[in-house]
Amino acid sequence: MPAPSPTIAGDTSRLRAEWTVRSGEIGEPIGLGAYQSIKFDVAGEFGGARVLAEGAGDDDKFAAVSYQLSAAEGCSLPRGMAAVRPRVIGGGPTTALRVAVTLTR
Repeated sequence: MPAPSPTIAGDTSRLRAEWTVRSGEIGEPIGLGAYQSIKFDVAGEFGGARVLAEGAGDDDKFAAVSYQLSAAEGCSLPRGMAAVRPRVIGGGPTTALRVAVTLTR
């Protein structure tokens, strides 16, 4: 199954990427460019799932850059990454989440 692709909207000062993900899925990564602020938000039906924000440098090796979110909440992510993506851990047939990354300059 291919990685869920984000829907992207915005301009050069503010960009928002949004994925719809389910149990066990890893979203397709987005490049971060020169954006300075990175906000990661999760909402939806968790069904026992947890969501991680994963970031990578120029080497494309992804690692967790947030704590595991298990309820509708958000967090800021550190700067210095080249790309970010969501990873859903656990969950079940009712898991249906919306993960959004908002980037601002």
